[in-house]
Amino acid sequence: MTTEQEPIVIENIPLPEMRAREEMRPEIIEAIDRLEPTQSFFVATDDEDHTQRRMAALRQRLSRMKKKSDKRFTLHKREENGRQGFRIYRL
Repeated sequence: MTTEQEPIVIENIPLPEMRAREEMRPEIIEAIDRLEPTQSFFVATDDEDHTQRRMAALRQRLSRMKKKSDKRFTLHKREENGRQGFRIYRL
């Protein structure tokens, strides 16, 4: 951080492209509901960016689910069988 005050420059820069909301496939939600403690399943994704977006969306969903029940889950980014994605564990 500089000690001098830098001038504020107003520019005409277009907004970045907006991404569509990350939709959760219904079979993922159904699988989460069926998980028993110590069970898990893998969700493949397209690339690192897709992995991060899908995990963030799923963390939000799991947070809302936790408020309604005592089920707890954790997500771990992984590569399995040459495919990138993450694994969902029920605790």
